[in-house]
Amino acid sequence: MTPEHLWATFQKEAEDVLQIDGKWIEDDKLRNRRINAAYARLWLADPRFQWAGLAAFASKQVGCGLLHAADIVDANRRQRELVERSLGQASVPGARYPLHRFYMERGWEEFDKYLKNRQNKRYPVHWEVDREVLAFGKPFAEIQTAFKRIEDGNHAARVNVLACHEQVNIFQAIMYDDPIMQGLLAWNQFAWATAFPSGYYHEVKLTLSAQWKATSGWTTWFSRDRCAKLWVVEERMQFVLKAATRFDALLNSSARPLVEKSICEIAAGGGVE
Repeated sequence: MTPEHLWATFQKEAEDVLQIDGKWIEDDKLRNRRINAAYARLWLADPRFQWAGLAAFASKQVGCGLLHAADIVDANRRQRELVERSLGQASVPGARYPLHRFYMERGWEEFDKYLKNRQNKRYPVHWEVDREVLAFGKPFAEIQTAFKRIEDGNHAARVNVLACHEQVNIFQAIMYDDPIMQGLLAWNQFAWATAFPSGYYHEVKLTLSAQWKATSGWTTWFSRDRCAKLWVVEERMQFVLKAATRFDALLNSSARPLVEKSICEIAAGGGVE
């Protein structure tokens, strides 16, 4: 098969995650569960893809946030839908999942050679993001750097590079640069830091287990300073890289079987309650 056909095949795999009987899943929470499971299964299939394991937990956290967001801002449906749509688009596996599948099936040399062929217009793709904001399949240099580090066996460093790519090249463009989203995040940060109004906020954290509840040693927190700005890359990356470092430490400790158990639970559709 041609490189273009291979990319289209793996893209279709990713899109099938978000469909049932050929129809797109409209329920954001169900979409989220299926995305979580896809990342978890990817890591279980190839533990070199350490980023996919971390992504399973991060996407699970998004799902928990969707549930919480529906409760705390239901009085303003427009805001709730904006939060859900933004988080949902940020989690679409079509943005990253096929990269891993191509590498898994074809190896580094072909991945490096044919990454640019992913931007082929011959095969249609479902892309919810405005292409003027973020073009589909753009071959960012960070992608090649990250996958080259798999070849070098440096999985932790590779996670950091891919996390930077994801946060800066993708999420910043499609979500964090949105002024309305920034306003919602600022409001949430103030409410979380001051506990006012009590309970009407979403904690910014990443728990490396199938459960939502924070657990000592398994949870990484964003700054609780009331002036902290999640939408600012430098501030957000401190939180993201701290979580990635913690995940790597757990995988290389006696706690690894517990991490694997949680990922298996997420792969089976659990972890969002």
